Amino acid sequence: MDVAMQARLDYIAALREAENLRVTGDLLRDIEERLRVGRQMFEAGRIPRYYLLRDEAERANVVQMDAMARSRAEQALVALKTTLGVDLASPITLADRLEYTPVTVSIEEGIRQASERQPEIKAAVKQREAAQAEVRAAYGNYFPQVSVGYMYDWALMRNRAWESQEDNMRMRTDSAEGYSVGVVVTLPIFDGFMRENALNTAKAKLDRAAQAEGLVRQQIAKEINHAALMLTAAEKGVEASRKGLEQAEEEFRVVKERFESGRGIQLEILDAQVAVTRARFNAVNALAEYGSALAMWVRGTGRVR
Repeated sequence: MDVAMQARLDYIAALREAENLRVTGDLLRDIEERLRVGRQMFEAGRIPRYYLLRDEAERANVVQMDAMARSRAEQALVALKTTLGVDLASPITLADRLEYTPVTVSIEEGIRQASERQPEIKAAVKQREAAQAEVRAAYGNYFPQVSVGYMYDWALMRNRAWESQEDNMRMRTDSAEGYSVGVVVTLPIFDGFMRENALNTAKAKLDRAAQAEGLVRQQIAKEINHAALMLTAAEKGVEASRKGLEQAEEEFRVVKERFESGRGIQLEILDAQVAVTRARFNAVNALAEYGSALAMWVRGTGRVR
């Protein structure tokens, strides 16, 4: 997996753990508030003492849960810093939140984009084209080789005679020039099967290059289909988790009102709070899974973002 993809996944993991830490923090504040109200109700004689003991035990469990969530969030940041290659002591602030951004998924369009952008496909195409050029060159050895030559000659000659003109010595020179044109035709008849061997080697190389290109395209298509299926499943997971969270929060609100009015029991509010906390964790995980699936889709199509 490339560094950019790993960094994207580590960033999503850091966002997920940060959201989980918020969930445990909200749960701890809710229990502390319920414990405060419970003490007042106990002093007023409206609830038995073991209700307070149960809430205190529940608070201790949530404090431990919050500490573990904080540790996982810090570990996720360390993993992100390691992937980015930054100092582990340097502060990092997560600027984003996990969110659902609908995207249109088209497998055919994704494969087309990947064919234009993926470096693996580009490299395979270049290798196939180079192998095709070698095959054409090997076929060219079967045709006559024609070469044309042209030459122009010019020479300067000096004679040994000296002439006297107006008391000055003057040397007499003569020049000669000529042209030559040649055409050479080479027709190979028998070369010890060198041409056949070269052609067979070039064809075998072309077959391997074409097969390698086909395998790369098949692998890219597989990744695109897999990413599309993951993204579709993640979208359904986000929708289901949202509905579950809405129902759990509504149930918790009703049970809390009943308990505060003295018409409910502690077990009901504990169960409702466990349900809403589980629903919040599920919603966070669903958003993280969607973000990871979207990152896989972006990587598969060869896009940067």
